[in-house]
Amino acid sequence: MFRKAAALLLALILLIPAAGAFAQTTVTALAVEPYTEMQSAFSCRARILEYDPATGMLGIELIVPEIFSREDIENLHAGDAIWSGTREISVDTITRMETDVMINADTEDQVYLTEDLQGNYRTTDPASGDYIYMELGRIERAVTDRMLLLDANDPETAGDLPVVYTAEEFTAKKTQDPEFCADSVYVVMDGNGGLAAIYRYYTPWN
Repeated sequence: MFRKAAALLLALILLIPAAGAFAQTTVTALAVEPYTEMQSAFSCRARILEYDPATGMLGIELIVPEIFSREDIENLHAGDAIWSGTREISVDTITRMETDVMINADTEDQVYLTEDLQGNYRTTDPASGDYIYMELGRIERAVTDRMLLLDANDPETAGDLPVVYTAEEFTAKKTQDPEFCADSVYVVMDGNGGLAAIYRYYTPWN
C-alpha cells in the first residue's frame, strides 16, 4: 500500500513541471473607461459618421486605441495567445524589432504592434503606420449654434493655432463634403452632455 502511494506521489510530482511547460498565457489590452449615455463633460477621440441637415444631428463614433502593456508584450512567447480586435489569436511566431513587434508575420493572423510614447504597445496598420482604433460607442448629438470647430489641420492655416469655424460654417462644409472632418478628431461634450466643440488635430496625410 505504501509503495503504491509513493509511486502515485512521484507521478504527480513529475507531472507538475510538465503541466507548467504547456501553460498558456492570453494577453489582453489595457482596460479603457467605458462610455455610458449618462456621461457629460468629457472628450474622446472620434469619427464623424454623418450629418443630417434636416434634423441638425451629427452621428459620432467614439473610439479608443488598442493598447497592450509593455510587460505583457515583452513576456509573450510562441504558444501564448493575444486577444486583439474581437478574437483570440494564437501566437505562432514573434519578430521583435527596435520599436515594433510582429506577431504571426505574413499570415492572416498577423498582429503588428508599435511602441507608443508611454512605452506601451499599440496595434498598428503595417501598411499605413496608423494606430488601429476600437469602437467604444456610438452617439448622436445636435449641432447647436454654440458649437465650434477647431481645425488644426486646415491647409489655409499658417501658424500653430487652429482655425476656428462656427457651427454654421462647419455644417456648410460637412453638407458639401460628407468626408470633411470624418477622421482625426476629438469631440468635446459640455456639462449637459451636448456637443461643445470638435477638434481636428494635425495629420500630414489629410
